[in-house]
Amino acid sequence: MLRRLLLALVVVVFWGCSSDRGNGVGSGADGGVGLGKTAAIVVTPDPISFSTTEVGNTTEVVVTIRNSANPDLPESADLKLQTPYIKNNSSDFSLTQPEQMVVPPGESTTMKVIYTPSDAKYDSDFLVID
Repeated sequence: MLRRLLLALVVVVFWGCSSDRGNGVGSGADGGVGLGKTAAIVVTPDPISFSTTEVGNTTEVVVTIRNSANPDLPESADLKLQTPYIKNNSSDFSLTQPEQMVVPPGESTTMKVIYTPSDAKYDSDFLVID
């Protein structure tokens, strides 16, 4: 039996704010993004779609996470990722973690979403990247 899956993608756009309480100016010295600094996330492919996969077989899709902030602008910030996860925790999906958890402006990192169907039902879920 064959299954086909469409995995929708939830993407959060990162806007900067600082938790630095030092001098009241958002420097980001505590590891946060400085006040007025921004990072922008672009994830491809969107949506993630798997080819028809036989029960018990595996299909992988490489996902690219890009910080599209302009590296030449002083207000651009690093994109600091949390651990991505599958929203509904479906056992038919798994992930590799991104190669980098901090993505500088203009750069990207990759990860894999892996689909291994356990039955012939249609599956869908959401990849969450914070």
